[in-house]
Amino acid sequence: MKIWIQSLTGFVFICAVIEALVPEAPSKRTLRMLLGVIMSILIIGPLVNFDPVNADIFEETGEYINYDDTAQKMQELTEKQSRELYEKSAKKMVSEITGEDTETEIIFSDGDIEKVVIHKNVPEKRADIAAALGIFPSKVQMTE
Repeated sequence: MKIWIQSLTGFVFICAVIEALVPEAPSKRTLRMLLGVIMSILIIGPLVNFDPVNADIFEETGEYINYDDTAQKMQELTEKQSRELYEKSAKKMVSEITGEDTETEIIFSDGDIEKVVIHKNVPEKRADIAAALGIFPSKVQMTE
């Protein structure tokens, strides 16, 4: 009860300062109305046992956001999109280096590239492909 009275007193003081600073204009009437609505909510709130600060708006629906799961899902999505983007650009680089549209598979393990399988046997291009992809030549495998 003491906190409620202190809140009302503080709000009345703030309202008086705001009204004193706003010049006489049609907007002052709107401001007074808005402050009156807020004051009414502050007065009626405790009477109906409504605490706007601690109100649980999802209490009855049971719809809660689990931020830990959301962050994990966002990280997984980002990693997946990064992998897809890398695969697309890597396949394009391999095709440019070999000089033709070459089927390429990128195999990941724990987020890193385990190996790159190129379905064309061009051993003379292995070092160029590895350098373009930023991996060791031993990770580039070729099949026909």
